[in-house]
Amino acid sequence: MEIEYWWLLALPLFFALGWLAARIDIKHLLTESRALPRSYFKGLNFLLNEQPDKAIEAFIEVVKVEPQTIELHFALGSLFRRRGEVERAIRMHQNLVERDDLPEQQKLDALYELAQDYLKAGLLDRAEELFAKLKGTTHAEAALRYLLEIYEQEKDWLKAIDTAQQLEGITGQSHQKQIANFFCEMAAREIMESRPEGARPHLAQALSHHRLCVRANVLLGDLEVALQRPEAAIDAWKRIESQNPAYLSLVGE
Repeated sequence: MEIEYWWLLALPLFFALGWLAARIDIKHLLTESRALPRSYFKGLNFLLNEQPDKAIEAFIEVVKVEPQTIELHFALGSLFRRRGEVERAIRMHQNLVERDDLPEQQKLDALYELAQDYLKAGLLDRAEELFAKLKGTTHAEAALRYLLEIYEQEKDWLKAIDTAQQLEGITGQSHQKQIANFFCEMAAREIMESRPEGARPHLAQALSHHRLCVRANVLLGDLEVALQRPEAAIDAWKRIESQNPAYLSLVGE
């Protein structure tokens, strides 16, 4: 019963503290709100009413009036990119990269966003250059993943292998299956260009990175066929059974 009486005495104190905290928060919020241009609130209103085009124009006005609104620059740039307005996104992020007064981390953030803009625009060489600059920074892992995507698009398998190995070092996650497949891609190219012996070391590398790489043994059999060695081809294809018997149908005939 005593505990209940103490709670009754404490309740008014809790209410008083809560009221005081609310007053402080509201005063802080009002102070911050008065510091923002009216265009900012117009932009928010347009967003709430699902009028993104008008919202963008309102936010651009804010950026003109208050050039220090760095986060709004980032938000606008990302919005432009998502809407497919890549040139506007590039201009927005390029301006941030070129600003001398920007802290180092924000400059790296702008560089990362600009690299994504270039990638979206299909400017792979420029995107590659910027993502490469982000190695060893807070954006290193994401940059390497984007670089891997670029090298796969360009079919630059040696760079793809090197990048996948760097990712392994950062994340601790295995990319051996992926690396094995890149070696298979190089082997397939050698076979297609009538250089079967040039494919053999690539296939050996693929199997050393991932011993269950079925594709490597499929290609090894193709290589032996190209060299008119049917028995060696059959031996290579038979090894698929110990890797994954479900894929034997690929070479059954």
